Amino acid sequence: MRASLLLGTLLVGLSGSASGNTGVFFGSGHSVQLVKSADVRMVSEDVTIKPVCGASATKHSVEFRCKFILKNISAKSVRIQVGFPLDGEAGGPPRPFSDDCGEVLARHFIARDASNTYHVRHVANSLNKYPRVFLWDMEFAAGETKTLHVGYILPMSFAAYTARKVEAPERMLYPPHYEKAWHARIEACMVLYFSYVTETGQSWVGPIEKATFRVENAVFEGHLRKFPEYVGGNPADLPPGTEIPDEGSSSAGPGSMAELGFVNGMKLGTVYPRISPKAWKSAYTTPEIPAGQSKPEYEPNCIVWEYENYKPGPPLNFAYYLLALPETAAECEPWVKRVLGKTRTAADVLELREIVAAFFGIAPHTASVKRLVQQQIWYNAQSGMGESELSEKQRAVLARLETIANGRRSASPPH
Repeated sequence: MRASLLLGTLLVGLSGSASGNTGVFFGSGHSVQLVKSADVRMVSEDVTIKPVCGASATKHSVEFRCKFILKNISAKSVRIQVGFPLDGEAGGPPRPFSDDCGEVLARHFIARDASNTYHVRHVANSLNKYPRVFLWDMEFAAGETKTLHVGYILPMSFAAYTARKVEAPERMLYPPHYEKAWHARIEACMVLYFSYVTETGQSWVGPIEKATFRVENAVFEGHLRKFPEYVGGNPADLPPGTEIPDEGSSSAGPGSMAELGFVNGMKLGTVYPRISPKAWKSAYTTPEIPAGQSKPEYEPNCIVWEYENYKPGPPLNFAYYLLALPETAAECEPWVKRVLGKTRTAADVLELREIVAAFFGIAPHTASVKRLVQQQIWYNAQSGMGESELSEKQRAVLARLETIANGRRSASPPH
């Protein structure tokens, strides 16, 4: 129970980096509410999202560049209060700035059109579902169309987590049952998370004629794979003789990180992305390639959602799971030590090999491994791959794990 409560505490950061598209709001302070305009329509929405790697996972950020075309469809002039919610799902209090100017500057928030750079006000602690909203006033002449540009930067959320599939809410406070203590170390991971809320777009008249959401994810994901995180610090920096707990070690006290599966020196660098909704397609950073011009030689470097007559609904969610699985043959020996401790057996190492193979797409055959991997968010039961279809690097990892297991066998006394 205490382990689950600790995990719940660590997960608070997961809801921090949510943002929403432009909407119409009424009121101020605690009374701010999303309302529906009867006069102004959002003709189009074009959003570019660029995640950026920092020096560590806690320093990663996300840049948002948004372009909205708004039209007053009425025959009268209109003045509305426009709002842009940030950190829409965060559970903690806003940061303690002395005034709203500090929060606006910290987010690098700007809203402008062809004629105006708007004075943006930050409203915090509102009692509705949008506890942090940036507000400004816009005026439209009868029939006027304006192109609104909004830009801002958010820190990416980062939290200790588990690769186990989410259970029913009523089961969240009960720790899972593991057939072996080290199974928890397979599931232990960190998650980077951010999102873009679209539902606030429902506050404009009618559907949005065209909506495009573009995410420049290729460079970020490439860099992310080059900067692994280590629990308790890089193992090269750990004092000589640092103890690695045995399986089921009593040193892993109730509610401790070790009980949750985290071990000092554990490398968290195998990236498993989960992006939703799944209706995106691969694309190039340049939105349109002129007719007759060949495509760039490089691979598509972003993903895009494109909609017509768009009715805003589910948010765009981005979660990057940093798993403690080996990516190279050289990582296998330290990984086995940190997962199994000093009392590993050949059978356990072979189970680890099956688990890694399952991550690569190979169906496991051992019953206990099947039960474990079927609970993992990364497992694809329909893959149907064979080891011959794996990359050379992946086959080298499996070969090294088999060598480690065979080494333990040869050292075992004859029966």
